[in-house]
Amino acid sequence: MNIISISQNVSRLEFALFDKIGGAPLAEGELKNWMNQEIFKSIPEKITLLCGKTLRMKNRAFSADLICIRAPYGGEDFKSPELLTDKSIKKLRKIEHVAPMHIPALIELINLLKDYFRGTPISLVFETSFFTRLPEREYVYAVDPGLAGGIPLRRFGYHGIFHERAFEFSHDKDKGRSRVISICLEPIPEICAVKNGNPLMVTGGATPLEGLPGETTCGDIDPLIILSLSESLGWGPEEINKTLSRKSGIQGLTGKKMNFAGLFSSSDSNAVLAKNLFLYKILLATGSAIAAMGGVDAIVFSGRYHDLGKEIHTYLLSKLDLPVDNCEVLPDNLLRLTAEAGLLSLLKNK
Repeated sequence: MNIISISQNVSRLEFALFDKIGGAPLAEGELKNWMNQEIFKSIPEKITLLCGKTLRMKNRAFSADLICIRAPYGGEDFKSPELLTDKSIKKLRKIEHVAPMHIPALIELINLLKDYFRGTPISLVFETSFFTRLPEREYVYAVDPGLAGGIPLRRFGYHGIFHERAFEFSHDKDKGRSRVISICLEPIPEICAVKNGNPLMVTGGATPLEGLPGETTCGDIDPLIILSLSESLGWGPEEINKTLSRKSGIQGLTGKKMNFAGLFSSSDSNAVLAKNLFLYKILLATGSAIAAMGGVDAIVFSGRYHDLGKEIHTYLLSKLDLPVDNCEVLPDNLLRLTAEAGLLSLLKNK
């Protein structure tokens, strides 16, 4: 079975073609600025062209038996991966206002793929589904919920696919590991405490801006900073959002575009400061995760920078009296995990 797996954020769409779960992709690629209308309209053709070109080099023909799409929002209405139906589209349209930059584009993408790959089943895999099981004490904010006008003011995490698989990965090795700290090292990193398969604490918030600082995201800041930027610089919501989400984090502290791999290898004084800040925030979040679960049995690193896990784990061991002295790494990438979850939803419907 050939499975196309798709993951997207505001600036980039990534895809891969798998013919078996657990194996390397047959082909993969990415489309930058995919929301640009000229690029958007040709997404199915570009995926077919790029996958077909790679497969021809292996003397294989391109075909797709299942399309799996990672959806960053919508978990409250989709508690588990779901095979696409007309009802699914109606449910998505009802929650467009929750993530106006993401869900309308997701609906358009689905319709494009449906028209191009006629008859091919599509499975939707939602990042936030995992976090609908957060305890109320963790997801509630101490503000009047009626202020948002229908938009839920609650905490979500944004790497639920990684966190859920990290727990399963560790628990499958040792059934006694019921308390797992999942440290997802993506450009927007996130830590989650998972006990008996359920999330108890997560650093992500109502948006991915909350929590740990990222490559371009600010992480936790005092809300009054936003008001100060508005008053002193005359900035409106769009400029403030652009600064905090695209020009902060590592980039804001170093003045350079730098990923986490570059940060950890740099000797530049500003980069060293940013690295120390990041490690310190991970330390605090790890302590919170241990407190939430009443202990820890395993720490699992995942995400595209999971290779940094060993260094981070050594740092944590030097600061905390941890009973966990081994560093576990989840080797799977997001596209493979999305394909696995999507395939399960297909099999359940057969």
